[in-house]
Amino acid sequence: MSAWLLNLGRDKYVIVPKEDHDQLETLARRQVREDAADSAIARRRNAKGSSKPYGELRKQLGLE
Repeated sequence: MSAWLLNLGRDKYVIVPKEDHDQLETLARRQVREDAADSAIARRRNAKGSSKPYGELRKQLGLE
């Protein structure tokens, strides 16, 4: 991937060829979809609550 750095005043910009931009955009969209899927999985797990009630777990460990 070739890129050029362009300074305009205090701002810096990177110029990349269209093909490289398209590849980066595709990767970014894939990452966003994966992050959304991971978040959905986490929300479902949290909505279920703990897998075993705390009191039952304490009994199994001999803490009660």
